[in-house]
Amino acid sequence: MATRHNEGKLKWSLVSFEALEPMVKGLEFGAKKYGIDNWKKGLPTTEVCESMLRHIFAYLGGEDIDPESGLPHIAHIQDNAMFLGYMDLKMPQFDDRPTKQDWVINPVTLEEFLQELQAKDADETNITQMGGEYNPPKDKRPFAPLFDKSK
Repeated sequence: MATRHNEGKLKWSLVSFEALEPMVKGLEFGAKKYGIDNWKKGLPTTEVCESMLRHIFAYLGGEDIDPESGLPHIAHIQDNAMFLGYMDLKMPQFDDRPTKQDWVINPVTLEEFLQELQAKDADETNITQMGGEYNPPKDKRPFAPLFDKSK
């Protein structure tokens, strides 16, 4: 048998080309609707994710076939996953995902959070030591109705 040096090379035999058939049909549908390779012009990451999520949620909701294309939702999920991969590799300028800071409403450091927590605990302790009763707002006591003795 001949010698081959394939170490470190991609093993395309691991791919199920049969499972990729719906993806190709989805790309053919897209080519008719938008033009061949229109997606290669670039798509914002969030738009691709939104489209993919719509198809994922429809599929998870029990809908196998996309009503518009007549193709399996899986086809559109595969297409969108490929679009994301392509944009990530070739067109990073279309990455419009929110940053971690965009998701944080009131960013604080762990140290600031712990100081705030300690101050709150001190307030509760001082109130109870003076013979008072500490009553946090009802929205801060999710289990209060379970233990309310007045009912």
